[in-house]
Amino acid sequence: MKSNTKNAVFEVLILVIVISIFVLSFIFKNQLENLVTKEVIGYGLLMMFVISFFLEILPQYITPHLLLIEAAILGFPLLTSLILVIAGSTAGSIAGFEIGKHYGKKIIKKIYNEKKFASIEKKVIQHEKWILPLAAVSPVPYIPLIFGSIGVTRKNFLIFGVITRILGLAAFSIFFV
Repeated sequence: MKSNTKNAVFEVLILVIVISIFVLSFIFKNQLENLVTKEVIGYGLLMMFVISFFLEILPQYITPHLLLIEAAILGFPLLTSLILVIAGSTAGSIAGFEIGKHYGKKIIKKIYNEKKFASIEKKVIQHEKWILPLAAVSPVPYIPLIFGSIGVTRKNFLIFGVITRILGLAAFSIFFV
């Protein structure tokens, strides 16, 4: 098998996996929420870090905010829970962004045609100082993998994405949990 064919097969496989995770997380949102709850109960605070890491690195609609609500329901210390969720969220965001920066462009181009990808890339780069914080604190999906793949700078991602996400999680825990 030629190297190009192997790469194409690998890229298609990754694309199928990412799209499947995204679609399944939307379809099975309630079951995933129950699973997250079960894992937090079963493994405690350490799992809050692990789960929040994976919630940020994988493209899906469930956010780490759910873990803060679960921590409050289960009676976990709020400050400790918040620190672990922020640490996991930050690590997952940065890992997702870096994966997107290095490998994501090919995956995203497979999802959208070249013209649509260029349009999305242009809009996000042009308005990234608004789009990143909006995605970081709102119900709009916050998907670091995509931000990395479309050319958002590391500096802007850290300032307008990660720091805003941290502040949003902290504000959520103070005002709503």
